[in-house]
Amino acid sequence: MHRDGPCNDSHFNHLCSIETIECKQENKKLMHPFIQVDIENRLRQHPQLQQLQQQQQQRRQQHQPQQHQPQQHQPQQHQPQQHQPQQHQPQQHQPQQHQPQQQQPQLRQHQQQLQQVSNMLDATTFTARWNATATTVAGNANGTAGVGVNQLNGPYLLRFDSSNTLYIADSNNNRIQKMVIGNSTGTTVAGQAAGTSGATSITLNAPVGFAMDSSNNLYVVDKLNYRVMYWGNGASSGSMIAGTGSVGSANNQFDRPNMIERVSSSGTLYISDVNNERIIQYLNGASSGTVVAGGNGAGTSSNQLWDPFGFTLDSSTNSFIIANYNAHTVVRWVIGATSWTLLAGSAGVSGSSSTLLNGPVGVTVDQYENIYVADSGNHRIQFFLAGQSTATTIAGVSGSSGTSATQLNFPYGVTLDSQFNLYVSDTSNNRVQQFSRY
Repeated sequence: MHRDGPCNDSHFNHLCSIETIECKQENKKLMHPFIQVDIENRLRQHPQLQQLQQQQQQRRQQHQPQQHQPQQHQPQQHQPQQHQPQQHQPQQHQPQQHQPQQQQPQLRQHQQQLQQVSNMLDATTFTARWNATATTVAGNANGTAGVGVNQLNGPYLLRFDSSNTLYIADSNNNRIQKMVIGNSTGTTVAGQAAGTSGATSITLNAPVGFAMDSSNNLYVVDKLNYRVMYWGNGASSGSMIAGTGSVGSANNQFDRPNMIERVSSSGTLYISDVNNERIIQYLNGASSGTVVAGGNGAGTSSNQLWDPFGFTLDSSTNSFIIANYNAHTVVRWVIGATSWTLLAGSAGVSGSSSTLLNGPVGVTVDQYENIYVADSGNHRIQFFLAGQSTATTIAGVSGSSGTSATQLNFPYGVTLDSQFNLYVSDTSNNRVQQFSRY
């Protein structure tokens, strides 16, 4: 693909009339239905890259003068012999001459790390383009709901495991499905394959969110049972690890829990408790939680959330990126802070322009801090370049719902695979759509 975008290719001449948005940081064009992002400058500002460069520069400054110090003392060697003790000064500095050699392995390690990060710059651009026409990878392409092994009914959250197998919260079928991309048949890994709802250890009732660990054990938000269930890999039943099974506002209760994130190193869980307008933290093994975001009623003030349907844990900034459904915003809440900062949208204002949202639900962030938002009321996926509040539509047709391959209908989940292909749970169309990266 040409760096200047699709308008250099005669095959894409029909796209040139589409309105473009100027990316001020990199001075590149972002185009719908394709998007090209030049992240060279942002990579060069990558914290790890800067740190390694600073360390390397400091080491050079420390060692280079020491290596030349013996030469500075050479004139003293020609002074009268009564000054011979000064001849030993270079010897005093000899250990310092060997310091660079002693630290060479560590310096080489830093240089290797620096090279690894610098390799990201080799192509000078990271190009992310998604086809505007999707392929249905799960469910019926025509939007029909069903309970069969190749059907879905109201899919919500999507996640990939380490082997690029897709997991789907098939909410209205009360189950979690696992599917290998390219195989239209799914396998039930939590809940009942027949779609039976219930509150027992073998049933679920409208699961919407789930987390996974490295062994593919599941932590399922069982929304209408007001609980979180642990479901071991290959198990036929689960066990309740958070909530009481009854609705409430105490710190050990939920009122329509929705999304969950898990910290792999500690086992800590974070759950969005929608009707209690909060995100609550459960330490590993705890029977009660702690409010870490919101909890001050519904509203648009900076210490409030308003129906936090979706959120993601941004480990690089130790913060939550939260989709406030009824506030029509995406905000960042640093863990430990008492308020949020606005990332996208306008608090309390819905709209369909490139700076507004209408009922955002699902949200994800890539390693470059770009944000992807399922803008459900506008039936589109919005892409926000890191640090920018103006978005580009990369999937769906803004303001137009439908079942065609270019349309979405109340999209909810949004995720990327290891190749940056975009996957969207097209909830009201009962399918999962793949928008291939070019």
